[in-house]
Amino acid sequence: MRNLRSYYSATIADFLRQSSSEILGIIHSNNFAAETTIQQSNTWESEVQILKNQLYSFLDGRIIFEYTIPRIGKRVDVVILYRNIVFLLEFKCGDSNYRQTSYDQVYDYALDLRNFQKESHDKLLVPMIISTQAPLYQNTLTVRDRIVAPIRCNASNIGITIKLIVNHFHEDSFDYVTWENMVLPFVKTNFLMS
Repeated sequence: MRNLRSYYSATIADFLRQSSSEILGIIHSNNFAAETTIQQSNTWESEVQILKNQLYSFLDGRIIFEYTIPRIGKRVDVVILYRNIVFLLEFKCGDSNYRQTSYDQVYDYALDLRNFQKESHDKLLVPMIISTQAPLYQNTLTVRDRIVAPIRCNASNIGITIKLIVNHFHEDSFDYVTWENMVLPFVKTNFLMS
């Protein structure tokens, strides 16, 4: 059965237990695109491998691939719900630098979640740019309206960066599955036509 909200969703523990081929099969089966490019398929494969390597020591949390952002309908590559913080990961596989367009893209995703998904109004949102081949970057934690300024990572420091961030903040607990499945109620608007 296809998932309309995301292409793959599981606890991090289940993600780590499943084989990469099984995870990729689920992602592909939930992809509604008429045609998936080889490049996109290779990107998903890279993301799965990188995250299996980076999250191996995580004992709890949830991971979601290709999560639909409310209102705009675009999909963020990966959401990690860990220690009651929402991490939004936008991968740029093969990139050797951190582009301003990627910064703007992932920050916009956080803003849209904050403004258009009820369950995110009071959550700490941490957008992250993952330029897989870029050098290490000295991030500064800057928070405005419960959104951290986008964090820059490469393929080798995602896990440690997430752990550093969760050690800095102590957030109220919330149900990850409820967060994932929250949909804004439809609001009927009356228009006068002349």
